[in-house]
Amino acid sequence: MKTKTLTIIISTVALLLCLICLASCKNNEIPTNDSVSGTYASSQIETKEIFVNKAQPLEYGFITCYSNPQHEENIENEDNSYGIMDSEGNVVIEPKYDNAFPASRETFIISDVKEGETYSSMIDSDGKTIISSFKGKIVPIYYKNNATIAIIEPKEEKSYLVNMTGEKLLGLDFNSIYIAKETRQNILEAYSEGIAYYISLDGKLIAELPANKPVLDPFKEGKGGTVITCCYLPEKCDGCILYGLYDSSDGHEIVPCSRKNGFAINEERFILKDTSALGPDYEDFASIYDENGNVICADGEYQDIIFDNGSSWGIGVTINPTEDHTSSIVKYYKIDADGNKLSEALDSMPEVNK
Repeated sequence: MKTKTLTIIISTVALLLCLICLASCKNNEIPTNDSVSGTYASSQIETKEIFVNKAQPLEYGFITCYSNPQHEENIENEDNSYGIMDSEGNVVIEPKYDNAFPASRETFIISDVKEGETYSSMIDSDGKTIISSFKGKIVPIYYKNNATIAIIEPKEEKSYLVNMTGEKLLGLDFNSIYIAKETRQNILEAYSEGIAYYISLDGKLIAELPANKPVLDPFKEGKGGTVITCCYLPEKCDGCILYGLYDSSDGHEIVPCSRKNGFAINEERFILKDTSALGPDYEDFASIYDENGNVICADGEYQDIIFDNGSSWGIGVTINPTEDHTSSIVKYYKIDADGNKLSEALDSMPEVNK
């Protein structure tokens, strides 16, 4: 009798345990995509929801994506972690970083902020480390809608260039390196102790400029007796390159290096100007010189002069304030190589035809 009673008790307990297990399994099922407002969620299993920030498109067709512990679609959420999606919605870089963006189609820069310091690294689309995490920044250099090099800027250490495989270029370290927006566009200017460098946007050394020593124009414009000269003056203007004219036949300086920019129209006409590459201002200077250093268009007549290499005509830009000084009046003129106007004042910049 006791044995029979014990058997009944054991069977009852086993049945209850089975029922409990079945109920638990049912509760752990992940709902379908239609069951929770279009997202996967469960009270028992935590899933990562990934949102797309379509307002922040990236280079090469990539899109920023993000996630957060609150599972909310909110680009203002301070807890957001960021990654990268391709144009088809595939996650390329998991959203787990403070910042992520493409350096090329196959190379990505990720960074995190720890105790107020930025730590950066470079990885490929498979997550393989190209450049290990370090305190500082990585700046990709885009050229013709592509980037083949990047600037590595370690904090409190010298900067250098790498290609997209992480290989150091030129064997040089620099105190600073940047795109020369204030002087020439589409090149890098770099500085070390007493030396300035011109570097192309694909990482090739164009020219090396010793401090305070005029050198022939590294772009070899205006071959002949008169060429553009430039010098690096770190102590006079906080490390800048200035431009003038130089007679390569006898070595004397025709126009001292004192202008922010300079280039040749042809072998007999040269432009020197102080106009920033970001755009002219009222007090900017731009003039055309002959091979003897004479100004052949009125000094200060134009605030900017633009010529494409090999073009027979260019553009003269004037900028003046309105009478109440609340805005600017900008006019454009087609001009020849002597600065003569070939058109009436235009309200928009014409395209230079070669």
